Amino acid sequence: MITAGHCRTRINRQVGRIKHVFKWGVANEIVPPETYQALLPVDGLTRGRTEARESRPVRPIEDSRAHGIYAFVSAQVRAMIELQLLSGMRPGEVVAMRACDLDTTHASWVYRPAQHKTEHHGIARQIVLGPRAQEVIRPFLKPDLSAFLFSPRDAQAKRHADQRAQRRTPMTPSQHARRAKQRPEWTPNEHYTRGTYANAIRRACLASGVLHWHPNQLQHSAATRLRKQFGLEVARAAFGHRSAVTTERYAEIDVDRVADAMRQVG
Repeated sequence: MITAGHCRTRINRQVGRIKHVFKWGVANEIVPPETYQALLPVDGLTRGRTEARESRPVRPIEDSRAHGIYAFVSAQVRAMIELQLLSGMRPGEVVAMRACDLDTTHASWVYRPAQHKTEHHGIARQIVLGPRAQEVIRPFLKPDLSAFLFSPRDAQAKRHADQRAQRRTPMTPSQHARRAKQRPEWTPNEHYTRGTYANAIRRACLASGVLHWHPNQLQHSAATRLRKQFGLEVARAAFGHRSAVTTERYAEIDVDRVADAMRQVG
């Protein structure tokens, strides 16, 4: 993996996955327990003590680069980009947003993702959504509260409807049959994944000529802006940048102070 040019953190993740496969094999009585036990002492690569390269830190991006691809993405992808910039949520959180996870009973809405990065540490994730973020969300609210707000199926349906509206002549049955044979219909998933979301942004960057950026950079941009305006303590609470040691220290400021900040910026 080092020869292939993978960074140290990626190699460590891959080794962890391999060890997990053997653990699953032992649990299902496919692999002898001693095989997995022999793998347990295998540690990850340590910074400064390996030839593997280090990954580049995730940097914020300028708003102009994010806005520069709006004309080349669907309304759903644009909404997710705007929400990340306004609220600082992670890509995995924005793609999985549902109405049933939203508390809209107060002026500042609170989004509690069903799954999030730090839930295994017992940390509750609350994302406060201010007025501007609420306006982004409202057009995508659905009667089915358990439905995902941002669906590639909805984006595809809208794209097909626009294509039909732009046709000057109706498609004949023979044309429709020939097209179906050459390009069988592909049904997208009911919601975006982190990968499909990132791919949509990558394609839009190529089409627009904007220097490529990744959805994770949007969270860093929002965090940088909020920290600059309101300080490190509020930024850490807003974006869930808390270790198990500092959880109690910042728990008391979560909703009230973050809500006050979000009313001003998002």
